[in-house]
Amino acid sequence: HTNPLEVIEVRLAVEPVLARLAALRASRCDIDRLRQLAEETRTASSADAYERVDAAFHRRIAEAVRNALFLALFDTLSAGRRDAGWRRLGENAHCYKRQSHYARFHHDIAEAVAARDGERAQALMYEHLSDVQAHIHQHAFPHSAAKA
Repeated sequence: HTNPLEVIEVRLAVEPVLARLAALRASRCDIDRLRQLAEETRTASSADAYERVDAAFHRRIAEAVRNALFLALFDTLSAGRRDAGWRRLGENAHCYKRQSHYARFHHDIAEAVAARDGERAQALMYEHLSDVQAHIHQHAFPHSAAKA
């Protein structure tokens, strides 16, 4: 059983670097797919559909880096998303306002990768996952979030 707070902490350390490297290494095909997945995160019509395309977007960034060790690490972190705690969090967390907010990040990250702007891609991914972390924290500790 994985702890979502631990997973997001490690994702915050890893995925911004993946976004920076993806901006340097992504193929035209990777970029087209990232743009498509960013759009699909915006239009997903259910929590399940959103989770699927969100996972695919983040994995495509990891794939675009073309580093087997990074991809293995990414997949290890992602395995936790399939357990019951994450699913419950996803169901509780899903709302169209937040989906739209995250989809905007996905769009901007995809465009930074397309522009080969590694620093911007890294900064946007960090901001995006910091936002996700705050949301997870709020759901894990609803009373402490009110005091923070």
